[in-house]
This record gives sequence, structure tokens and C-alpha cells, in this order.
Amino acid sequence: MARIYDSRNIRWGPNQLASLLMLNNAKFLPGFLLFSLVLINFPTASAQGNIRPFYPLYFTAQPKNAIVASGRSVTLNCTVMSASQPVTLRWLRGQSEVDTSNSNFVHLSNGALRINSVTRTEQGSYHCTAEDTRGKMIISQDAVLSIASLSSNIPSPEDVSVYEGDTARFKCQATGTPRPRISWQKDGSVLDLTMEIIASRFALLPSGALEIRNIRSIDGGSYRCQATNDVTGQTVTSRTASLTVVNGLPDPNREFEFIVNPQDVEARIGRNIVLEAATTEPAAFTWFKDDEEIVLFTGQDHYSIVGQGSLRISDLGEIDTGLYRVRASSGADGSTLTKTVRITAQVPPSFLVKPEDAHANVGNPFTFKCSVYGIPHPDVRWFKNGEEIDTSDTNIFRLVNGQNLQISQLIKEDDGTYQCVASNYVENVKETIEAAAELIVLDEGPATGPVPSKPRQLTASRILAQSVTAKWREPTTKNGEIQSYRIHIQAEGAKRQRIISVPGNRLQWEIDDLVSQTTYNIYTYAVNENGPGERSETLTIETQGVVQVPGSPQNLVALADSATSIYVSWEPPSSTFGDIQNYQLYYADLGTGQATREQEIQVTDTSYTVTGLSPYTRYGFRVEAFNENGPGPSSETIEARTFTDKPTSPPSNVTARPFSASSILLSWNLPPTSQRNGDITGYKVRYRLLENSDRAKTIVVDGILREFILSELERDSEYEIRIGAVNVNGTGPFTDWIPSKTLRDDQNEDNQPPPPAYLEVTSYPTKIQVRWGHPRDTSILVRGYMLGYGIGYPDRKIKELSSTTTDYMISNLQANAQYVIRLRAFNLKGEGFSLYETVYTRQDSSSGTTSPPEVLKTPLELRAVIKSASSALLSWADMEEGCCDGRHYQFMYKANYPANQKWFYVNTTDLTYALNGLQPYTMYEFKVRVVKDEAISGWSMITSNKTYQAAPTSAPKELTIYEVENSTTSLQLNWQPPRQSNGIITGYTIYYSTDATLPIEEWIEIDLEGEDLTTIIPSLTQDTMYHFRIQGHNVKGDSPISGIVSDTTPPVTAIPPDPITGAAAFPWWLWLVIVATIFLLLLLAILIVLCLVCGCCACCASCCPDSDCCGPFGPCCGALARCWTSMCPCCCSDEEECAKCCASLCCGATCCVCFGQQYKEKRKFQPKGKVNANGKIGNELDAPDLLWAKGGQSSDRDMTKSPLATELEPLNPGGGVDQHRGGMHETEFGTGKRHNQDMHMGGVPGYDYATSPRSLHLNQPPYMYSSTTATSGYHSDTNTVSSHEDSTSQMSSVSRPTNPLSSFTVPGPPPHYQGRVKMNAPTYSPLKKTQAGFGTAPRGRGQPLPVVTPRAPDVTVTRGPGGGTSPTSSARTFSAEDLNAEMINLEGLMKDLNAITASELQS
Repeated sequence: MARIYDSRNIRWGPNQLASLLMLNNAKFLPGFLLFSLVLINFPTASAQGNIRPFYPLYFTAQPKNAIVASGRSVTLNCTVMSASQPVTLRWLRGQSEVDTSNSNFVHLSNGALRINSVTRTEQGSYHCTAEDTRGKMIISQDAVLSIASLSSNIPSPEDVSVYEGDTARFKCQATGTPRPRISWQKDGSVLDLTMEIIASRFALLPSGALEIRNIRSIDGGSYRCQATNDVTGQTVTSRTASLTVVNGLPDPNREFEFIVNPQDVEARIGRNIVLEAATTEPAAFTWFKDDEEIVLFTGQDHYSIVGQGSLRISDLGEIDTGLYRVRASSGADGSTLTKTVRITAQVPPSFLVKPEDAHANVGNPFTFKCSVYGIPHPDVRWFKNGEEIDTSDTNIFRLVNGQNLQISQLIKEDDGTYQCVASNYVENVKETIEAAAELIVLDEGPATGPVPSKPRQLTASRILAQSVTAKWREPTTKNGEIQSYRIHIQAEGAKRQRIISVPGNRLQWEIDDLVSQTTYNIYTYAVNENGPGERSETLTIETQGVVQVPGSPQNLVALADSATSIYVSWEPPSSTFGDIQNYQLYYADLGTGQATREQEIQVTDTSYTVTGLSPYTRYGFRVEAFNENGPGPSSETIEARTFTDKPTSPPSNVTARPFSASSILLSWNLPPTSQRNGDITGYKVRYRLLENSDRAKTIVVDGILREFILSELERDSEYEIRIGAVNVNGTGPFTDWIPSKTLRDDQNEDNQPPPPAYLEVTSYPTKIQVRWGHPRDTSILVRGYMLGYGIGYPDRKIKELSSTTTDYMISNLQANAQYVIRLRAFNLKGEGFSLYETVYTRQDSSSGTTSPPEVLKTPLELRAVIKSASSALLSWADMEEGCCDGRHYQFMYKANYPANQKWFYVNTTDLTYALNGLQPYTMYEFKVRVVKDEAISGWSMITSNKTYQAAPTSAPKELTIYEVENSTTSLQLNWQPPRQSNGIITGYTIYYSTDATLPIEEWIEIDLEGEDLTTIIPSLTQDTMYHFRIQGHNVKGDSPISGIVSDTTPPVTAIPPDPITGAAAFPWWLWLVIVATIFLLLLLAILIVLCLVCGCCACCASCCPDSDCCGPFGPCCGALARCWTSMCPCCCSDEEECAKCCASLCCGATCCVCFGQQYKEKRKFQPKGKVNANGKIGNELDAPDLLWAKGGQSSDRDMTKSPLATELEPLNPGGGVDQHRGGMHETEFGTGKRHNQDMHMGGVPGYDYATSPRSLHLNQPPYMYSSTTATSGYHSDTNTVSSHEDSTSQMSSVSRPTNPLSSFTVPGPPPHYQGRVKMNAPTYSPLKKTQAGFGTAPRGRGQPLPVVTPRAPDVTVTRGPGGGTSPTSSARTFSAEDLNAEMINLEGLMKDLNAITASELQS
């Protein structure tokens, strides 16, 4: 049931209409402007009386697809706007009207349809219709109503057994409306795939499958999926499937294959899709698009890998359409698998051009333009007043280019509202759009003067079955020149008539395309400059019957075979009336939208492949059969389109101009129609910094755009830009690189924009061409232009234009009317100053006396091909026929940079022009227009190109020299590029010399690559005058050499820092010193280590004569042991007399190093000495080392000395490591040393007690022990080692004190031991070296002297009363007075020793 829709019951007068529109918020603002214009024109329309105004009728809200739960309610919207009220709204389900008397359907007051309870019977496709009081009707788009559902069970996922490291996959094939949401559970717990630890190996794919890669043993368990319908909340759970992880290694011979193959995908743009791919074993996956590898990198979000190897594409775009190939390479043996699939990005239909309201005269052809884009290609249908138009009758209605509606000849009945309805299927859902326009068919206007009388004697001759020839004679009264004749022909009973316009100089015309055996009525009239004349009498004719010719061929089929060929086949006619002699195949290019000449091919068979066609072009085919009587009727005409191909031409008229400090405006035209080879779905724009030409960025622009702003660019930087067209088959060729440069400063909107530079208007009968220039002040941003116009005063209608537009054609105007044009620029601050022009439209030919002025079409496809560094070849296309009718072409050109360059004009009559005298490597802009008499076309789009490079014609400028801080041997040079570089400077050459008179060939040259404008000249001579010159280079040659610039290097002041790094520079000799020092330190460290090793060896040999302690160090330890023994005394004693005890050495004897406090105190009183050749500290009294040992080892210690003497004796005074501790050097003048000397020298032959110790020299070689010690009172064994004869002569005589506690300065006899002393000779090994100072002869003195090693006296031990033990020998004791006296005597001795040392050093 229909509902009368009259919003607020308002009568639609002018005031009420405006009031209603103001109440409908901002979304009806465009409608408000439109209605305001209509209301303003109401009086004018009434006054004219011959032009009816448009009454808009369109939808403001339309029904949309909906999915609802069963039993729930849903509302489908349908709101209409009309100036003719009331409007009747009807709802239809399919083709049947919805019965709103049913309580389940409620037609709301706002036009919407509410369904209270949706069941399966209410599902379907709904649309609404709106009809106004004039009978104008429109229909809405279709909306599909569906009930939400979910499958009751899910096909069970299968159990899986895999090895560790493999990939496992579980399927979940749940279905429903809408598509259910899938989740997975493991062992009864939900897998949270948002957790990073899980998402790293688990992936939920769009198909619902769960993929687990790099399987681990912990992944084993049970898995099941759950499907949820988000509309109803219903859930379904699958049965459980188990995952078993097999231990061990997989079979090396198992087959490497896909466990899931990628599948073709068709998805809506903006979706996220996944091409699923996984293999039975670990593999490396590589994806390719159109045979180009897809590079994946961190931070990229468009392409990514999901799961093992599936490719995820985010935000699917048209550019993603194409063939994708995956290559999986096995990690085990390197074998590969490949699979190719296709992705199709589906695009809902959208209007590129909508039909517009129009007036047209009776008898004229008319075309409604409707351009729709979508993937798949939308199906376009046309409706008139709600009824679909049958376009199969090409004599009346015809689809041009598959979308535009062409009406061959208008009649009054063609008046009405036309709708272009386009639809396609996206993801199996029908998407529909519609746009409506009104056509008002006007009668020919009344005559403005005398018109011709009726033509005479209208007759018909040669009446055939499908044609007739009409003849007539001129009117008796012409009243001027006959411009044309109009023939009206109409079949009896037909609603439409054909109107044929015949040139005024023709008096006959063949009318074809008639139907045989049909009666037609024909009349004609003449037209002069004042209008149509009187009608002739009506002539009635009947076409003949069909002769015996073949019938039309049957079942004509045309199929595209490639991008350049179509296969056509048919069947013979059902009635041939004889033998078929041949067939005539006719085809024509329908892609141009204009009538084209048919091509004919004579064929003897019933099929033929037509070749040499253009890619992605619609062709029409028909076939006629011939017998002996001639051709029969033609078959029906069918259409076929060749396959698409990549574009073979780049976009035309590409220009790039600065838009701001960080953006460049790029504009272009479509490639030529014949070279698009398919619908252009987008454009690839590549741009790069001129200084970094290796790194170009690419962006994709929507195919409906003709301009684009490249943003986020660098300030005041030169860029190169190129663009290529894209269709479903790929990207066509790119244009040449087009340079452009961003502005130095941003345009601002602090003020309103200035006025346009100029305003020009050109009038026509129903049109006005408006042209203008951009404001001269480019510092203020212009966001667009407002063009207002109207009769008598401006802004009756306002057109908002983009900021790049500089011309506009105002159409659908009244002839012979005064229009006021107002143009102003605007930005966010508001509208700027306006320019005004007043212009009269010319008189129409149908109502005036003047012929319509010629409207020249703007030239297209302007190209500028650079031929050299100073010339370019310009070419363009004139799309009008008769291009040699006195017209000429005017083109302008100017340099793109610097700004505000003036234009240069050139006139030519050719379509090409060779332009010379251009500057090398300069970007030029070109534009062209057509001029014929007073008619001027609009300027073409600007095209740009840059001339080639040439060698620089000027030298680098502003060469300056600076001193380098803290450097006297370097100078810094700065310069600027040549003023006329004529290209990109690739490098410079620096010439310098100390003699400016030398020829340039003898100067020193330094070549610098790149565009750097500074360098440092190193290694110059200090305080020297240098002369410099510079030369630039580019790929074409060298520039002139600059003039001489001189400067002097600084004098020497200090060690300069490095001019490059700034660090202090080292002289070469200092580096040698450092290297030598490091080498010596390393050598010293090695020697110290050897000394430690050999010193320990020597100490051990002293303690253990019978053992081979030194081992392999034996040959070298003799000499190296001296350094050890000179540093630290090594002694063998009990722990009570040493403060610290080291670890036990090789033979078990405790080797104690004396660090104790008593030892340090004792060494304070020892005078310093010099280390002799044996590694001991010596003086004028050089004495042998004194060793004692525990047990039965040798000892020279006086067992009868006083405790003080024993306490002060040095421990091995020639071989320890403590000689320098405490700041004192050990010397043989110590008390203990003297006592040892007294003890040992008593029995030595040649010992002179009268000889003073002070007579000895410090370099005197040490004496050796003799076997004659028995005379001194010692009791020892008689083990004697023979010695050299000269050994005794080398001993020095030493005085001895007479008493151990008497003065140290008075020699005396050796002490007498009461105990029995037994002397044992040591075991001597000829392979060992004895310690220095103990039985070894001086270096270079021949064989060593005989040595008798004394042993400690034997002590008889007796057991005491308590069971203890005590020595039987009596020990000697001393009183406190003796000790004090001895200390006083010792102090005096130390003073004497210090005096002796000082005197010896002074001498």
C-alpha cells in the first residue's frame, strides 16, 4: 500500500519550502541551495513561459542491507526530497508491493518501513519508490534482509600427529550468517591468542583454522573450536581433536608437501585477508606478486607473515589485485613447492559522473552521462519514471560506452525523470547505487520573423522493404536562406517518431532502418534563421515485403580470445532460400561513445577470429547471410570486449608545482583512451629528493583522482616526480622524472586571499566560458574559488571550485540574457576580494537571427619531448574535425624556477613545434589553446619537462679560505656552486701552488666527488703563501677555472691537533718512543717472571742439594738466580725466627722468607752496599753466604755466640728477596756478618789479622772456603774436595775480634766450640751450578775452587728426669750488663761504618 508523504503538511510555496529546508539540519544544505535557486528562478520561468524549471526529486536516505535475529524487529529507511508535494511512497519486496495492511509491516510517517517480527518469510530484497504529483517517479537501491543463523554442528577437526619442530593445523569449518567468530580451546582452557607468548607460535587464520608452528612436546593435548554468532549470541562447539607430538626424528624420506594450499581470494577493499600456506615440515616461505618478490621488513604493516608461511595483507586495496605466488623451500633438503593464486579487490560501485538535469529541444538527440566505477564492473540499468528502459531497441535508446543513455531523437513523451542504477556483487552481497536527473523536452520556440512556407511535392521513390527515398521541392517563399529541413517519420500505431535533420541544400534523403510491410507517415518542413516553417502535407507509404533472401544467422556468439582478438561464431539461418554463398561479418569499435564506421569481413565459414583489436575495448558484431538474391536481414548485434592489458601510455599533461614548504601539487589527465587498456584503478606516484636520487618513495593514488598533494616533504628542496597508471593487469609505463621544488616558506592563512590575477569571460547562447589566473601574491594560501553568476546580479547560483582550477564552463543558461559573474578566492579566513564581469549570452539560433558561435575544444595530450639541452619538441591533439579551417594554436612557456618568471608566447598553425633557445637543465611549463577568429578555447593542462644537462658555463664562485683551528699545516676552503651549473654538479677540482705564475698543468690537483662545498687541504708548509683555484664538473663536462685566491698558513705555535678529528697530534718520534717503551716493559716482565722461576729454583737447590730442582731451567738459572737472590733473602730455619713462612717447596724443606718486624729493625742498622756479580750486596769486606739448616744439613752458624750476635746475624745475606725492604740495603758490615767472617777466616792460610777491613775494595772477588779449617779448632769430617792452586791467593785477610762480646773493631781469635763439630762434605753434582757466593769462582776465572761444606756440630742429647730431652753440650750465657755494653759498642761501630761508606763514595 502506498503512503502519501507530505512532511508537516506544508504547502510547497516558495516561503514554506525555504522554511522546511532550514529545519532539516546541515545534511540537507546542498538541497537547500538547489531549492533556493529554483525559487529564485520561479518568476523568471513564469515570465519566459517557454522553459519550465526543474523540480528536484531525490532520496536523502535509502534502505541498506540488514541482518537480524529471528523474531526481532528491523527498520528500513526511505526518505525523499521533492519540490512537488505530496510524494507517494511505496515499498516493494522483489517486484511485489508490500502489503502494509499486515500488522507485521508498518509504514512510518517518515517513509520508513518497520517489520515488527522478522521470520524467514520476510527475508528478501526490498526497495521503495517515490512519485510526485507530476507523475515523476524514482526507485531506491535494493536492500537485502537476512536472518542471522549458525550451523548446528561443526565438522570435527581431525587428530594430528607431528614431530617436534613441525607445523600442526586444525580446521574449524563453521558456517553462518553473518560469518561466525571462531575461538579455540586447549585441554578445556581458552587459548588467548592476544598473549605474546602464545601468539608467537599459534595463529588463528581467517578460515577459522588453528595453526601451530615449531611444535614442542608441551603442545600435545586436546583441542576444540567454538563458533559464535555475534548477532544472536548463539555458540556451537566442535568435538575434541588430539595433538600427538612424536618423539624421535622424522622419516628422512617423508614427502614434503603443502598441508594447506593458498586459494583465490575475492574480498572487499579495506578488508584484511590471509593467503594461507603451510607445509608438512619446517620451510622458508617467499611470496611474489606479479613475479616481483614481496620484501617484508620490520615496521611494515601492509604485508606480514602469519603462522608458518601465510601471507597477511592488511587494508586491501585495488593495487593489491594480481597474481600471487608462494615458494616454500624445505629446511631439510632444500626442495621447493610453489603455488599461484589470484587476489581480486572488490570495489562497490561509485559514481564518477552523475546524470544532470537538462533541457533539450524536440527532435535533437540527447545523451545522459553516467559513469560508474566498481570491481566487478557494475551493471548499469536506466529507468524512466520508475520503469526500466529497454535499450535493446538501438533506434531509440542506446547504451553508449555501456553506461551513458543516448536518446536518438527527442519527442515530448521523453520528458521525465531518468535514473541511472548501477550494481555489482561484493563478497556475494549485491551493492546498488542510483542517481536521478530530470529531462525537460522543449518545443521549438516561436518564430522571430518570417519563416519559409511549406515544402512542395513531397513524394517517395524506391520504396524497399527496409528503406525509402523521400523527395521534395523548395518552399515557394523562403524568407531567407534555408538552413535545414526536418523530416518526421512515424509508423502507424507507434508512440515515437523519428526526426531527421537534412542540410538545407539537399532536396531528397534516404530513410533507412524501416520495418518491411509497415505503413509510415512522413512530413517535412524547412528551417531558416527565424525558425521552423510550415509543415508539408503528410505522405503515407508502405514498405515492401521481404524478398527471398536468407534469414538472419542464428546464435551469434562473440568471445574475447586475447587483449587484441575476439572469436565470433554463428549458425546458418533457419531459412536459406537457396545456397548460402557467403557471410558478411560487420564489427565496429563501440568504446569511443561515438558513431564509428563498421568494418566488413567476408567469411565463408560460420566462425572467424577478428584480430588487430585494441585492448579492453567494446566491439559490436553482426552477421548477414548472402544467397543469389542478396543479403538477408542482419543478425542481432552483440557486444564483446577484449581482455584488459597493462596501460601502454603514462598519464598525460602531468604537472607538478609547489603547494607549500612541505608539499607539492601533482595533477594529470588520464592516458589516451586507446592506451588505457582497461579501467584505470589507480596511479603509482614515485618521488625522490634530487640530491638522494637512489631512494625513491612510492605511493598509490585512487583512480578517480586527477590531482594529488605530496605532503611531508623537506622545506626548500628539489624533488623529482613520476607517475604511472594502474589497472587490474598491472602498472603501465611511468612518465619521465618531473622536477619540482617545495617553497622556502609556508603559505599562511593569516589574511583573506587576494583577488585572482585576472578574469576573462566568453559568451555563447547557453554557456559562458570563465577563465582566471591565480592570485599574484603566493604567500597567502588559497583553498578554492567561489564562482557566482546570475541574471541581473551575481550569486543566484554559486559554484565552489578547487584551488587548482583556472577555467569553468557555465552551462544551461538563457540565451540573450545579461549575466553578472563574480569570482573570489577563499581560505579559512574567509572570502577575498571579488572580481566582477557582466556579459550577455548570445542569441539562440532557434529564436534569433545570428548563427550560434563556435565553441572550440581545448587541445589535449600536450607533450613536451626534450631533444637537447636547449630545445624541445611540443605536440598536442586537436579533437575537433576540420582542424585546417583557419584556426591556429597559441602556446605559452616559461621557466618553472625561480618564481614569477614571465610567460613567452608562440603562435603556430601546426600540431607540433620545435622550440629552441631554452636554458640547459631547466624545468619549463607549457600550455596551448586554439584560436579561430574571435573564438578561443580554454588553455590545456600544463605539462612540464626539464631540458638536458650541459657543461657548466661559469666557474664556482665565492672561493674563500679559512685557517683550521690549532693547525699550521692545513687550510679550509669554502665555495659556492657555479651560477650557471647547467646540471647537477658531480664534483670539483682544487688547484693550488706556491707559485701563482706557473701554468695550471703544474699546479697540484685535488679531485673532490659530490656536491660538498667545503674541504680541508692538509700537509701544507707552515708560514707559506698558497694560491688556490677551483673548477666544477657535471656529467657533460668541466666548468671554467675560477680566479686565484691566496692565503698564508699560520706559523708554528704549538703541537697542533689533528684537523679532522680535533685530537692532539703526536710527532712521529714520540710514537717510536712509546713503542720502544712498551717493548722494553714487556721484555722486563718476561725477565722478572724468569727471575722468579729461577730464584725459586736456586733457593730449592740450596735447601735440597740432592734433588734436581731446576729441571729444564738448570742451564740458565745460574745467572738469572742472581736477580732473585738480590731481592729477597731465602733461608732455611724454624718458624720461630721468621715472622712469615711460605709454602713447602719441592724437597719438603720449609723455605722461610723473613718479613718479620725484628728482621726489619735489624736491617735499619745495616749500611747500604752494591750488588756484586754473584747477586749479593757487598762492600770492602766481601764474605761468603752464611747458611744454616735444620737436622743434618750444613750450617756455618757459630753455636757459641751470644744471643745478641745470633739475633743480629743476617739470614743468607747474599741471596734473599728482602734486601731492599724497609728502605735499607743489606751490607757485609753488619754485626752478624763480622762474626761469621771471624769464625770462618780463623783457619784459612794467609789470613792476616793485621789487615784492616777498610783496605778491602768493594769489587774484590769473594774468597772460598778451604779444607784447612781444622786448625781453627773445628772438629769436622775430613771429606775434602781438591781445589785450584790459585784459590788461596785470592782470599783476603780479615781481622777477628778476640772475644764475642768485645769491641767489634778489635780482632780476636775465633770462638772455641766445646761441643763436637762434625763437618760433612755435600753431595756434589757436576750438572748443577752452585749458588753465587757459595763455592763458585768469579766469572771468567777458570775452574771453581775446592769447597768443603761444614756441618753443624754433633750434639749429644740426654733424657731428663721428666722424660724430656736436652742437649748434652753446655750453652754459653750473657748478663744484662754485657748486653748493654755490646749495644753501646754496636752503636759506635755503626757510626764508624757510616763514615767509612761516605768517604769511599766521595773518593
